[in-house]
Amino acid sequence: MSFFDRVTRFLWVRIPLLAARWWPGAGIVLGDGHYLGRWPYIAIPAIPLACAGGVVTGAMHEGRTFTYSMLIMALFAVAGQAGACLGLWTTIGYAIGDLFLNDGPRNGGPLTGIVPDLISYVLLGLLTVILPVLVLATRRAMPMEVRRVPRVLMPWLSGLCAAIVAGGGAFLWAKAAPLVIQPVFTWTGGRPEEIALAPLRDNWWVLVLSAGWAAVVRVVAEHEAVSDKVLDLSGELWDGLLARFEAGPRTGVGGLVVVGLGAAGATLMLSGLIGTYLQAIVVLIFLASLLFVRFFLVSVDTGLVWLITKVPLAIRLPIAAGLAYGAGRLVIGTLTSHTSGQMPLLLSACLAALLLTVLSLPRPVLRPEFRDSSEPHAW
Repeated sequence: MSFFDRVTRFLWVRIPLLAARWWPGAGIVLGDGHYLGRWPYIAIPAIPLACAGGVVTGAMHEGRTFTYSMLIMALFAVAGQAGACLGLWTTIGYAIGDLFLNDGPRNGGPLTGIVPDLISYVLLGLLTVILPVLVLATRRAMPMEVRRVPRVLMPWLSGLCAAIVAGGGAFLWAKAAPLVIQPVFTWTGGRPEEIALAPLRDNWWVLVLSAGWAAVVRVVAEHEAVSDKVLDLSGELWDGLLARFEAGPRTGVGGLVVVGLGAAGATLMLSGLIGTYLQAIVVLIFLASLLFVRFFLVSVDTGLVWLITKVPLAIRLPIAAGLAYGAGRLVIGTLTSHTSGQMPLLLSACLAALLLTVLSLPRPVLRPEFRDSSEPHAW
């Protein structure tokens, strides 16, 4: 094994597996993009270049946040679809450049000035990290969920699935971002600027096409990257990750901490729509309950989950997205004339969270003592 192969293995396999000891999801994110190991001269500099590109963009962009530029959002979406790891480091780099190197005015104190920026970085991460992982999960589930499709058609089906999930996810993100980004402006007593929202309102299709196209190119690149070297990297990475999943989800205090942190983070993301402390408490309780139910359903063998997961994830996700979008418009159209403030938007966001949570459930990852040895593993 050459020096460059060892460096590639360290970056794309060893580090993700070390991160997976703390949280398996971190290992998946950091390992997504390891197909680039076919070309070490790309795989090795890709991570530092992604981070450096994010730093430069964060330091030089105009306006209060990234929503002023569709070019920035489209490029970041492409980076994420190339690999969630690259999307993560691009986002981290952007946060560093924006917080510490950008000379633009930043009103407010540590709470009203910086916390909204942190919310915006998490929002960006939904596009550059979470969406690519969702595309990856959908593609990896396909061989088990669509068993009757001829093997020769699977690459084509995988590309179509990737385009639909990436493009659909980018569409939902473009519709939700103007709402989530509001604290950047409102927490300091201002109002969202028209120029900050116009790119997402008028040119959302650019983001959808960029994400969908990049996802298809990713599928083609993975096909071209198939080699003994990449298969070894992939085998070592996924064997290690699946070993971490064998233990099942966190339980006890650890599980409650994960649920609590997730609910608190989601509530903070919706802070632009929350008008009172009572609303914040109600939303927090709702989201915590939702995450707890999800945590419970993926931890035990329930007929409901197996019934839901019989439908391929590639079909469930577009249905969930369509229902969430349609239900949201219905709620907003019905309640806008009867209520004031952001309540219709907040209710539609909670309803969307409920639909997406239920219809995106994975197959249960049961603990060894609850598994039937005659049944195949959920993965």
